Amino acid sequence: MIGPKISGKNTLATALVERSNAKLLNFNKFCEENDLAGKSDDDVVLALIQQLSQEISPRVVITDFPQTAYQAKFFVKNGVHPHRVFILNCSKDSCQERMLQVPVNASNYLPSSLLSKKIGQYNENLKELLPFLKANTETVEVSSEGSFVNSFKQICASIEPTVISVRSSGSKDATAAKNAIMAGLV
Repeated sequence: MIGPKISGKNTLATALVERSNAKLLNFNKFCEENDLAGKSDDDVVLALIQQLSQEISPRVVITDFPQTAYQAKFFVKNGVHPHRVFILNCSKDSCQERMLQVPVNASNYLPSSLLSKKIGQYNENLKELLPFLKANTETVEVSSEGSFVNSFKQICASIEPTVISVRSSGSKDATAAKNAIMAGLV
């Protein structure tokens, strides 16, 4: 799950792992916990691949990865193809408004100028990253502009197919319901 700073990645990923019994791995925290700051992308991605190979859970939701096209290409070449990549679309204005709700002394708080710089860097990286992801993975673009509920519904809709079974009892209402579903009206 990728997106600009404060677009809702961790909040949505946490809800997703709770619903799907997967494991959550925040790439930035992983790098911090494993002293990978300042290391080459090759070293960082190889450390991530090694971590993933040791996971017991068959499903892992990774937030904030990949951050660059190089990381994505190196991961795919040396690891496994991600099953699905969620790309959160959230405007700079919405992200800045959300940051206003974060207490100044919170660990994830960024002043407006730094937030703007991080969002700009994300958008620049996305220019090369997005075409690669679209060509090599199943990508799902999710609008995280609005409410959490709407964003989460978009994510769930892409991973949880809706199955409707209508048994015809011969009644007029059951037949009408079945016909409406088949016609895509419901």
